[in-house]
Amino acid sequence: MTGYEEAITILKDTRFKNRILLLAAHIFSMTVAGGVVATEEEILKSRYIFITIAPFMIISIILPLILGVFGLLTPTLKFLIILNSMASSVDMLNLLLVIKQLPKNATLKSNGPDTYWKNIQMNEKCKYNESHRI
Repeated sequence: MTGYEEAITILKDTRFKNRILLLAAHIFSMTVAGGVVATEEEILKSRYIFITIAPFMIISIILPLILGVFGLLTPTLKFLIILNSMASSVDMLNLLLVIKQLPKNATLKSNGPDTYWKNIQMNEKCKYNESHRI
C-alpha cells in the first residue's frame, strides 16, 4: 500500500477528527535535504511545468528583485537564494526533459521515483508502461 492509499484509508476511518491534516502529512513532508511534495494523481503537462518552475521563479528571481528594491538583500539572504538556485538545478533538468520529450497534450503520473506519461488525445485507454518512462 502506498503512502497516498494509506492516507485515504486513514481519512475514511471515522475515529480521526482532524482528517485533512492527516492527508496533508502524507503528501507534504520535510526531509533533511528540504521539503518534498508528492502525488500519485495524473497531472497535465502544463500544470507540471508550472508546479516545477514556480518555486525557482519566486524564490530565486522575484524575491531577490523585491528585496533588492527595498534594500533588504543581506549577504545571508543572497547565500540562501544562490543555494536555492543550485538546488533547483535538478528541477530545471526535469523541466527540460518534460518540455522536450512529452507531447503537448500529455498527462504525467509518478510512482515513487519513476514518472510515466500518456497522451490524453488517444481514444483508447492505455496502461502506463516502460516505453513511456521519463
